[in-house]
Amino acid sequence: MELTVGEHGYFRAVTAADFDITENTSLLIALEVNTFDGPWVLDQDLEKWNGFAKLTHDAGPWYFDVSVTAYDSSWTATDQVPLRAVESGQIDRFGFIDPDLGGNTSRYGLTGNARYTHDDGAETVLQAYYVNYDFTLFSNFTYFLDDPINGDEFEQLDNRSYMGLNLSHMRDVTDQFRIRFGSELRYDDISDLGLFKTAGRERLSTVRRDRVDEVSLSFWTEAEYDLTSTLRATIGLRGDYYDADVTSLSEPLNSGSADDSLFSPSAGLAWRAAEGIEFYANYGRGFHSNDVRGATITIDPLSGAPASQVPILVRAEGFEIGARFERGPFHMSVALFSLELDSELVFVGDAGTTEASDASTRKGIEASLFWKPNDWFVADLSAAYTDANFDIPGSETKIPGAVETVFGGGVLVKQDQWTFSARLRHFGAAPLIEDGSVKSEPTILVNLAASYDWQKVTLSLEVLNIFDAEDADITYFFESQLAGEASPVEDIHFHPVEPRQVRFSLRYNF
Repeated sequence: MELTVGEHGYFRAVTAADFDITENTSLLIALEVNTFDGPWVLDQDLEKWNGFAKLTHDAGPWYFDVSVTAYDSSWTATDQVPLRAVESGQIDRFGFIDPDLGGNTSRYGLTGNARYTHDDGAETVLQAYYVNYDFTLFSNFTYFLDDPINGDEFEQLDNRSYMGLNLSHMRDVTDQFRIRFGSELRYDDISDLGLFKTAGRERLSTVRRDRVDEVSLSFWTEAEYDLTSTLRATIGLRGDYYDADVTSLSEPLNSGSADDSLFSPSAGLAWRAAEGIEFYANYGRGFHSNDVRGATITIDPLSGAPASQVPILVRAEGFEIGARFERGPFHMSVALFSLELDSELVFVGDAGTTEASDASTRKGIEASLFWKPNDWFVADLSAAYTDANFDIPGSETKIPGAVETVFGGGVLVKQDQWTFSARLRHFGAAPLIEDGSVKSEPTILVNLAASYDWQKVTLSLEVLNIFDAEDADITYFFESQLAGEASPVEDIHFHPVEPRQVRFSLRYNF
C-alpha cells in the first residue's frame, strides 16, 4: 500500500495484494485512486480511479490467466493559451480562456490468455479480449474566431466496444532455424462518434455524428536462421485487411463502406563481431491507419462543399543500421534510421474532416547508455536527433511540431537504507510552421527524489521541476480571436509545464 500527498491538492493511494488460492493458482488485486487540482488558476478537479484483478493458473504445460480492468476519470482542462494574453497581463501564465473545457472517460475490459508449451519446447498462445470505452472531451482552440457570440467550443464523443482474438505459435525447427507466426482479429462497434458545437458544455448544433462498424484481420510470420555461428538473418511478412461501414446520422451522403489491405515485409541481419559487440541492419514496411470516416466522406460537414476521400491505410517504409556493445557493467547502443510515410494524415478536430498532407521523410540517429559499476550506483542516458521534412519542393518543408533533439538521463545511488535519484528530460526546439520561421522553445525538466527504508515502511520525498523551469509542455502556432479582438491573430499558443512541486509518499509492504 502506498499513499502520496503533494502541493496543489495532489493525493494518490495505491493498494495491491497477491493471494495463493491453490499451489498453482493465484489472485492479484490492485486499486488506485488519484485526485489533483493542479497549479492552474482554474482547478483541474481531476478524479481518477483504476482497478485491476488477475487470476493466474500455471501448472504443467498449461498456463491460463484472466484479468479484469476498470478505469474512470474526469477533469477540467486548462488547454493551451495564447502568448499575447499572458504577455498583456490579461491572464496569468497558468490562467485560462474558456472555463468549460475538460472531459471524462471510462474503460472496462476483460482479457484472457492461454499458453501451451509443447513437449519439443514450442509454444502456442491464444488471447481474447473485450473492452467497453466511453470518451467525452470539450475543447476550444480558436475562442471566438468562427462564432463571435457563442465562441468556438466543441465536444468530441466516442462510445465504443471492441473485442478481438490473437493467436500465435513459435517453435525451433532446428538448432539454427526458428519460426513464429500468428493472426489477429479485431471488431470495433462504435455506437456513437460525434462532433458538436457547444457553449458552456451545452450542445448548440451537430457538426457530424456517425455509427461505425470496423473489422480488421491480420496475419504475420517471422523466420530466423543462423547463417553462421556469428551471423543470423530474419525475414518476416505481415498482411492487414480493414473493412468498415459508416452510417452518418447527420449527413446521409457521408455514409458508405470502405476497405483496404496492405502487405508489409521485413528483413534483418545481425552480426556478432566479438563477445559483447553486435552490428545489425533492419528493413521493414508498415502503416498508420486513419479515421475510416475519411474513406467514405463526400460532403464537408462544416462548409457543405465536396470533400476528398483518403485511404484507410497509409504505407510506411523504414530502415536502421546500428550497433550494440555490452561489456561488464557498461551497455551502449547506437542506430541510424530513416522513415518514409506516403502521407501525413491528420484529423481536423474542429471541422470533423480528415485531411491528407504530403509524404514525409524522417532521418536521424539515436543512442542509449547504461552503466552499473557496482550494487549502489546506476546511470543511464538516451538521446535522439531527427530531421523531419515533407517531400515537396521549395522552402516550406518542415513538419510542424516535429522535435529535432530529445535526450534524457538519470542517476540512482543506494546507500544502506537510503536511495537517491535524479532525472533530466530535454525536448529541443520544433518548427511550428512549414517554413521554420516560428519555432517552439526547448523544454528542460529536472526531478529529484530520496527514499528511506525502515523495516516494512518506505518514506519518500520527490521534488518535481527542481529548478522551477518556466518552459512549455507543448506549443502550437495558429490563428485565434479573443473576445474584444476585432480580427484573428496569428500567435503562439502554449501549455506551460507545472511549477516546482514537492510530494511525500509512505509505502507499507505487507
